[in-house]
Amino acid sequence: MKISYPMLKQLTITTFAILALSSVNAQQADQRIVDFYGEKAVAKLEQNNPDSVAFLNYFVQEGFTIQHEVPENKLQGLKLLSEMELSDKKKKFKTVEDLSEFNRLEVMDANPDPVAATLYRVDGTNKVLILPAYNELRAIFDSSH
Repeated sequence: MKISYPMLKQLTITTFAILALSSVNAQQADQRIVDFYGEKAVAKLEQNNPDSVAFLNYFVQEGFTIQHEVPENKLQGLKLLSEMELSDKKKKFKTVEDLSEFNRLEVMDANPDPVAATLYRVDGTNKVLILPAYNELRAIFDSSH
């Protein structure tokens, strides 16, 4: 069978489209997820439930914000960032710069209420780390995917 140029071109385009679509659906886990759950558990999740991997990626990448210049009266009673309970007891966060290593999955004392945010005052500043409620993050994720 002789393949014509237009047929070869169409075959190439179709192959490229299939490869592109399969790579869009393949969701690779953020390293923080692997660090927390382990490679085997994450590999199984990537294979069996890529939508969960997509949400976990969103959760660790977008699951916190830092508010600057918070008025002093709003800071009263907030737990300090350095007092945050983490799964790794050796790890402590005290500054905004420390948060470059932040993994939301490691926070053990976040508000278990799925509709209430958890707030921490960054030690010695008027900045606040905000961990939005699970339901809020889920709604934003679901509306964009």
